[in-house]
Amino acid sequence: MAQLTELRQMILPHVELDPYAATRPNNEYTVRSIYLDTSDLAFYHEKLAGLKERKKIRIRGYNEYSPTAPVFLEIKRKTGMAVEKKRSRLLYQNLLPFLESSDVEKHIPASAKDQEVRDNAGRFLFHFHNQALRPTVTVAYEREPYYFKFDHGLRITFDKNLRSHNNVTMNSLFQETQALYALPNRFVLEIKTNSGFPQWLRLVISRLDLHHEAISKYVICVLLCHEHGYNGSRTVPYPG
Repeated sequence: MAQLTELRQMILPHVELDPYAATRPNNEYTVRSIYLDTSDLAFYHEKLAGLKERKKIRIRGYNEYSPTAPVFLEIKRKTGMAVEKKRSRLLYQNLLPFLESSDVEKHIPASAKDQEVRDNAGRFLFHFHNQALRPTVTVAYEREPYYFKFDHGLRITFDKNLRSHNNVTMNSLFQETQALYALPNRFVLEIKTNSGFPQWLRLVISRLDLHHEAISKYVICVLLCHEHGYNGSRTVPYPG
C-alpha cells in the first residue's frame, strides 16, 4: 500500500476528487455488489475462457444499509475493449418485491428520466428469469476516485480492501459479517478513458513501472469464497 501514497502524490497536480467522494470520510465510498450467475457459473467461465464477448449481471449499492438506499440493476457487456453498461435504479426495500413480481411500472420510479431506465429493468428481468440466475458472490471495496481536471472522460480510481463473504443471498448486499479479505495490503488501480492517456499519466505509469493486467473482482471473490467453504455444491475451477 506504500505505492498508493506515492501514486496519489504523483497524480494530484493533474486531477480533482470525485465530488461525491469528497463528502465522505477518507475521500472514499464503499461499493457493494451481488453478482448473479447461472447454476453452472456461465459468466464466470466466460471470463476464465477470455471470451471477447461476455457479460456480468449484478445488483449494486453503496455505503451503509438503509431500506431507502438506492440500488442499481446492472448488465455489463464487454466486446473486445469496448464496455457497455445498462443500468436502472430502485430502492433497496423494493428489490425483492421487484424480482418476485417483475412489476417494472410499480417499482422503478415514475420519475426515471427516460424510458430507457425502465427498458433496462426489463432487460435485467429477462436475463434473471430466462437464465435462472441466482446470487453467487458478494463483492465489496472502498473506492477513492479522481477525474482529470481538464477532461472528465479520464477517471482514475483506487479500489481498496477487496472483500466478500460466503453466505450470499438477495438480502446480503450490505452484510459485512465474516468478511473474507482478498489481495491483502494491495489495491486495484483502474484507469478509464474515452480519449487515451495524456502525457503526464504516461510518465507516471513509466516511472512506477506499472503494467496493464486483467483483474476480475468477481473471479477473485468466487475463488476466495471457494477456498473458505463455498456456499453451494457448484464446482469452481481454478484458472490455468
